This record gives sequence, C-alpha cells and structure tokens, in this order.
Amino acid sequence: MSQVLYITANPKAREKSTCLSLGEEFLKAYREAKPADEIIVIDLYNTDIPEIDYDLLNVIENLKMGIALDNLSEQTHRKIRTLQSVNKPVCRS
Repeated sequence: MSQVLYITANPKAREKSTCLSLGEEFLKAYREAKPADEIIVIDLYNTDIPEIDYDLLNVIENLKMGIALDNLSEQTHRKIRTLQSVNKPVCRS
C-alpha cells in the first residue's frame, strides 16, 4: 500500500473550478485503479497549517553542517515524519 498526498490550493467552490473538478476526477480514477492506496487530501484553504519554523526551513543546512537529526526539535521531527511518510505527492492549484 502506498500513500498519496493530494494538495489543493484553490479558494473556489468545486462546482466553479475546473482544476478542482479535474482533481476530483483524478482522485476517483486513482481510487478505482489503486484501491489499497491511502489518499491524504490537504485543502490549504480549509486547513490550519502550522507556521513553518526556522528549524524546518534549515533542516538541510543543519545536515550540511553536521547537525544530527536527533538534535532537532520534536516539532520539526513530526513535520519531517509527515513528509517522509508520503511516497506519492500530487499538487494541484
């Protein structure tokens, strides 16, 4: 089973948006083709998104400087785990 992350960022109602309508058709077809896969949908206009903090923005720089991941904050670790758990990201705006 794979996880698919589907992100939408469109403030229009689904009925008034070609992109959102096409996205829904994509999700319907994907579910039919791969019923065992889990689809995680994030609507950026209807989701509380935590502010991206300094640690998260600088994870790569920290790694380049030799700072081990275990030295990062627990909040940063949660965000990293969320991103790592998804193996098929799909973005549409």
